[in-house]
Amino acid sequence: MQALQASVAAGRQSFLRQQHPALHSPHQQRTQPCTALPRNQASSTSGRRSWATTAARLAAVAPKPHNAVPLLVLERSCAVASLSSDKQSAQERQQQQEYLCNFGSALRTLQTDLPALLHQAPDLSIYAEHVQFVDKLSPRLGLGFPASSCSGKEAYSRLLWSLRFHRTLFFGRARLELLRMWEREPGVVCVRWSARACPRLLDSAAAPLTLDGVSEFSFDDQGRISKHSVDCVSFSGPRVQVPLLARYARPQMVPGLAGSGSGGSWDE
Repeated sequence: MQALQASVAAGRQSFLRQQHPALHSPHQQRTQPCTALPRNQASSTSGRRSWATTAARLAAVAPKPHNAVPLLVLERSCAVASLSSDKQSAQERQQQQEYLCNFGSALRTLQTDLPALLHQAPDLSIYAEHVQFVDKLSPRLGLGFPASSCSGKEAYSRLLWSLRFHRTLFFGRARLELLRMWEREPGVVCVRWSARACPRLLDSAAAPLTLDGVSEFSFDDQGRISKHSVDCVSFSGPRVQVPLLARYARPQMVPGLAGSGSGGSWDE
């Protein structure tokens, strides 16, 4: 009986070798080792690849946030100083690194804050305490608005608050778009922008007001903005001449903006 079972087993193995010689050849098994992954590892790798492919496809078709601001590339018209030099001391290199870090942070903050300047307060940490604002825009418009220059971070903050207040009071839809950013000279960055707004006091079908201007930001030795000047490039739209607006636009109406001793008040 045992001899019969051994004969049947030998015949079965011989038949399998004839049908699949590669699977039952010792030489073939030695020269071509199996490269298949274990079942759990293969399924894990396949799952990761499938997840990565799905995530990439979703990221490609996902809509961008409505408040996403496209970042501009800083155009340089001057040479860039090297970060370190053998002749510099450790303190000088540290100061230069601090300047470059603050300078880069200020550029990123400006590209985020300026488009939303008419709607929300900006980050004032990038400005020096003695920051100066020079208004060259108001006299060029010829609308009867006096210049609103000021000095100091607190006065600068009140000026920006006044800008947002009057935008809400006299204008409906308003937006500000950055067109170009370049470094005119070391430590001086210029930003070309375009503002568009619809006056509330006019017919809704009237043409919107469009104002193109240039803001110039000067940086101090620490990489903080020490001076901000704004100038007009072009203006188009209805000539809005509202006595109330001219009254509220005076610097003395915002305490601390006027250079004289009188701080001004809202019930002047």
